[in-house]
Amino acid sequence: MRVELCLLSSLALLGLPSPKAASSVTHLDWEYTVFPCFKGEKGLISCLINTNRFPGFYAYVGHMEGDELILDEVNSYPDIHGTLGYSLQIPEEVTEKESFDIQFGFSQAYPGSSSPSAYEGTAFVHVTCSERYEYKKVSQDSILSPNRTTYAFDYRDPSKMRSIKEHYSFEGIDAEDSSSSRRFPFTNYRFKCLYDSLFQMAGGANFSAELRILDNIEDFEGLGEVVGGYRSIPLTVHEDYRTEDEISYSFLLKDWVYYSRKDYQITESTLYSFSSKNLYLPLRQGHDSDTCRFQVVLKNVSVSRDSFIIEDSVTFPRRFFGEAGEAEYGVVIGGKDDA
Repeated sequence: MRVELCLLSSLALLGLPSPKAASSVTHLDWEYTVFPCFKGEKGLISCLINTNRFPGFYAYVGHMEGDELILDEVNSYPDIHGTLGYSLQIPEEVTEKESFDIQFGFSQAYPGSSSPSAYEGTAFVHVTCSERYEYKKVSQDSILSPNRTTYAFDYRDPSKMRSIKEHYSFEGIDAEDSSSSRRFPFTNYRFKCLYDSLFQMAGGANFSAELRILDNIEDFEGLGEVVGGYRSIPLTVHEDYRTEDEISYSFLLKDWVYYSRKDYQITESTLYSFSSKNLYLPLRQGHDSDTCRFQVVLKNVSVSRDSFIIEDSVTFPRRFFGEAGEAEYGVVIGGKDDA
């Protein structure tokens, strides 16, 4: 995606003062962010404008066909005061082309008309559509850097365009967990991704998580629902921290679950039980030594709506002591000749 900075025409026609130096203002008079586009989907442009400097204007976006600008969206904003946030959309029929040129901006006169405009701002962008992660499988600690960039005319440094590179990292996967605790290790996972106020403004990083139990799904009766051959259990996405550049998440069961202190069976009783938002595997007669496969599925990650599948498994030890015939060791009262 190549972006040319906006050019503002003279404000003398309005008798307005010239723009102040960047160091003396909090925001520029017009800011914009061009988010990554995906083939066949609407593209998003977010803008902020100081309507005290530019009262009553048209906002527009269009695509180029040869030397001709085809207007795709025009919105009118008359008689508004203060800072206004608005968005423009690039239609699906344009993004179907995978690579295209767009022009967007604002103007006191209707865009493309022969009427003189007292003020205007214009940006030109060459867009190449990006690829989305569609349930990409992640089985070990890894870092992903998708081939896409967001461009922003940045009020923090108006001398240049700021480019924002997305990134994802997965930590804690395949980490050793105490099998004797019978706890599934997904609560150790840490998922980190780009944090930027621009992404938050566009609804980014508002995603959901789901736990899928693939083996012994009958052991978790009452949790979630069975879908096909797995049990689907909703998870809560917990924000651990955020910095200027990154946000970190972890995961827990969405609801509190009661477990029997005797055998870790799920129960509704509060007597002789404990509550947790972790998931525990109950003791099972005769086949306690087993590997249980599971997945954590992340959906609608960031403004790009990526999705991931974290695959993992946990092995629990066999029961060495228990009822005779169903454990390796047992206690038998009396001798073999006793009746």
